[in-house]
Amino acid sequence: MGLAGLAMILLLAGGAAGSQSEAQVVVMAEQAISDRCRDGFMGDFDAEDGRAEMEATLGGSNFVLEILTEANSPEDAEARATEYVKTDGVTLIGRKMVGFAMFVLMLVLFPCFCLTACPCCVCCRVCRPKDDPRNTNGILKLVGLCAVGAVGVGLFISWGYALSGHAKISDGVDNLGCTSAKLIHTAIEGQEDADAMFIGLNQMVTDFQALTNTFDEDSDFMRQLNFILDDTEDIDTSIQLATETLSLLSDMMRQTNNSSPGGFHTCVLCAGVAELVAPVVDLLGASLGAALAQARSVTKEQLNGANTEDMQRLLNASIQPTLEAKESFSEALEPFVDAQNWDQVQLAVGKYGLGVVLALVAQAAVLVVIGFLAMGCFLAREGNSVRGYNRTVHRSACCVWMCAWLLCLSCFLWGGFIEVLAVPLSSVCLVLDDVDGNMIRDIRSTLDLTIDPESDTFVMMTDVVDKCLNPVDPTEAANLADIFFTTDENGTRMTMREQLIGELEGRIMPKFEDMARWRMISENAQSDLENDPFVVGIRSLLSTKGPDMSGEIITDRAAIQGSGEDWVSSLPVDWLGYTSSVRCGDYMGSVPGVEAYAAAETGANGVALNFPNDTCSGIGDGISVGANCSSAVDAYRCEADDFLLNKKHDVMENSIFRCDVFETDSGDPCDIKDMLQSNPVLNVWSNDCVRSDGTLKRKEVSCTLEEFSDYIAGFDQRIQNTMARVDATVNALSGVVVGDMRALLEAEIFSPILAIIDGIQCNWLSEHYQEVINGFCYQGVVGANRIGAVYVAVGMLLVVLIVVMYALWRRAVDNVKLRDAILTSDGGPH
Repeated sequence: MGLAGLAMILLLAGGAAGSQSEAQVVVMAEQAISDRCRDGFMGDFDAEDGRAEMEATLGGSNFVLEILTEANSPEDAEARATEYVKTDGVTLIGRKMVGFAMFVLMLVLFPCFCLTACPCCVCCRVCRPKDDPRNTNGILKLVGLCAVGAVGVGLFISWGYALSGHAKISDGVDNLGCTSAKLIHTAIEGQEDADAMFIGLNQMVTDFQALTNTFDEDSDFMRQLNFILDDTEDIDTSIQLATETLSLLSDMMRQTNNSSPGGFHTCVLCAGVAELVAPVVDLLGASLGAALAQARSVTKEQLNGANTEDMQRLLNASIQPTLEAKESFSEALEPFVDAQNWDQVQLAVGKYGLGVVLALVAQAAVLVVIGFLAMGCFLAREGNSVRGYNRTVHRSACCVWMCAWLLCLSCFLWGGFIEVLAVPLSSVCLVLDDVDGNMIRDIRSTLDLTIDPESDTFVMMTDVVDKCLNPVDPTEAANLADIFFTTDENGTRMTMREQLIGELEGRIMPKFEDMARWRMISENAQSDLENDPFVVGIRSLLSTKGPDMSGEIITDRAAIQGSGEDWVSSLPVDWLGYTSSVRCGDYMGSVPGVEAYAAAETGANGVALNFPNDTCSGIGDGISVGANCSSAVDAYRCEADDFLLNKKHDVMENSIFRCDVFETDSGDPCDIKDMLQSNPVLNVWSNDCVRSDGTLKRKEVSCTLEEFSDYIAGFDQRIQNTMARVDATVNALSGVVVGDMRALLEAEIFSPILAIIDGIQCNWLSEHYQEVINGFCYQGVVGANRIGAVYVAVGMLLVVLIVVMYALWRRAVDNVKLRDAILTSDGGPH
């Protein structure tokens, strides 16, 4: 996984700095928000009723979604759509073709009725009076007047619905303009909503570029970090000295020359000391000093030259694709925030659109008014065959029904077109409102998406839809860092948040956050390893028993018995040689020394045992070692005594032990026992045996028993010196590591990354997406659907008006023409 996880987040970021065009787009978006979003969401809507209207438009189910879901390819979807149009689609289209059907019918009938109005075609009229004019019954006149009035009332209601429909369309357009401005501004500049925090692409780029620059070798961060690392280097040195000193003690206790000197003796103390060293080592490893050293070491390792260069390379490589994405995003949405373009859209939809929507209704209203006046005149003063008929009536009625016929054609044509257009628009809206990951998965084949539905890319895409774009619960927080993930070769998924925290915080910060150690710092506790019971215990043991190691070295029974000597099998079980040490006198009252052993064996064998005076005086001749066994009672025992005394003499006199120390750069021996704090104020130490390359190198040193005793006893001082140095160094520098270094890492690396993670919540997408649905669908499409219905309704009302006006015209014009004909035949005026 490595540092690549860190670079993943940059797929959300943009380019280095916004170009001038992007800056202009942001300024235009800000101005657009100020101009278009002052009153919040414009108008009202009822999503439930709007959805019911769109479902009713589709006949109760979304046939488009069904086709997309069932199809296996775009070609299959096309075939299914064609089949639907031929079967179930006929019924759906039939319901939406009322306007077109009426348009065709009225268009066909118009020439026939038009001929009856032509003066040259009067002979074509039917049902005209044959002999004399007829006066119309008053009740019929009243019914006709009421019918025209009812048409007027219907037009008044249609006017209201047309205004409402246009208001919804206008509000939908206004809201779309506001939402698009907010969308582009939020995407680029972010928003500070606590429930849906998004820092914006520009800020993300700025933050990541600052992070990239942070890893420059000459950056302030690297200079400060290197200064702190150099200033706190003695923490590593002190822990190294203590650890190596304990390791040296443990190794010397287990070293064969010391644990089994000469091969026939064993060091009892050595095994015990080796076991006591382990708890002290564990204590040191769990100490605050070790934690500080580990934090310092891990920080230095993770932020070395190779890693920082790799980090910068990944960051820079990841920025470029998103630079192009941000630029494309800005260019795509720029027309929506361009004030001049949008003013033209609002003018077209608002003023001109309102005029177009109301023009047909207004013209119909004028015709209704004229028709009502004509009908009123007909009712009030029709005239008769004697005094003459009111010619205004038939002339007005003729104008009304002919103009109404033409207007009716326009209403049916536009109403039918809008109603049919509402079908795909309603379908699209229902799909957009219901879109989720499962829908995308179901219609993937139809949309010809080549992405593998089991791939990580497809899963992340559907998760963005389900959690960011159109979530079931918009109030539930969603973050892109929890959606984007990678999968390793074992199939384990790790989110971006887990990667970033695992890569940086998980590797470095836990070294600062161990609660037990952190509590020591927070409570101003001081490191006191020097006085720890484990440390005091091992030092006490070494200082007490170390000076007299000869008493701790006793005969190795197993080695004697395994020596292969002839006399071994004859030795008694309680042979004193088995329990004797290499000390001249007895040790601690229970371990017999060489003197006691020699005296006991002399009495048992009757042969005097010898030992040199410079080793143990007063034994035998004081010159030779062993005995002359020629006069011994038991020759085998004498031979055993001679053998053992020679082995004891070798241990006591020869340099068979190892007393390793450290060495300097020049190869000279260096003993930690001589280390001193030469400057307590500055915590400066001398004679610490650390070489110029910062390492400790051991030097093999052979030594005698006496030197070995001094050596072991000296570990009391060595341990004290190293533990005292750890305490002094930790107490002096812990604040620098835990405080200064931790604060520097948090300020320059962790805080910026965590700020970006916390700042890429995506709930804002859901908010803006729903605003688009509400404005475009529940306002725009619903409003257009209602206007289409209004046009068809106005057309139907005009049909009623045409029938009434045509009847009125026929009655009035026939009476006038007949009277004129009578007057002409009588030679009177006409």
